[in-house]
Amino acid sequence: MISVATALALPLTIHNGKLFPQRHLILFLCFVVVFVTLVVQGFSLPLLVRLLGVKPADNADKEEKELQLYLVNNTLHFISDESHGRIEGRSRKELKKEYEEMADKLTREIGRHTKNEKEDRDLPVRTLTHMQEAQIEIGLFQRELLLKLHKEGKFSDTAIREVERDMDIDELKFNQLLPKAPEA
Repeated sequence: MISVATALALPLTIHNGKLFPQRHLILFLCFVVVFVTLVVQGFSLPLLVRLLGVKPADNADKEEKELQLYLVNNTLHFISDESHGRIEGRSRKELKKEYEEMADKLTREIGRHTKNEKEDRDLPVRTLTHMQEAQIEIGLFQRELLLKLHKEGKFSDTAIREVERDMDIDELKFNQLLPKAPEA
């Protein structure tokens, strides 16, 4: 598109008053090049992908889980070996137990991904529990109520913003626990 803009910026005449030589040809060629690169290549790319049999790499979730497991394992190492004096004994035990449970869960999920990759299957779609559905409904209700209170002016903008920020953080934490939606 920059080339089209540049071609259109060419002056109609040169300094001696004569027409700019071959300006129309330059504009035509510029439009042809843009048309071929955008339209022709754009429409032919899906056909080329099908002909070559290129399949998308659907291991992003597995890679994310592997990264999380790496972080959890290193955190466990830190808690066990390097945190003496920084984290108290009881807290260390509770944190270690929590991170060990996380590591077990992530290991199971990675194993399920690996098994499904070997069998060339997609991961089964996990459904929401009744409690998760209820939490989503409560979150929607609270946001609608907050919006209503904001419109009515019963609370200051600052107070509403702070509560909304806390709700956003809670929602992000909750969304991390939800199963990922299958990609189309």
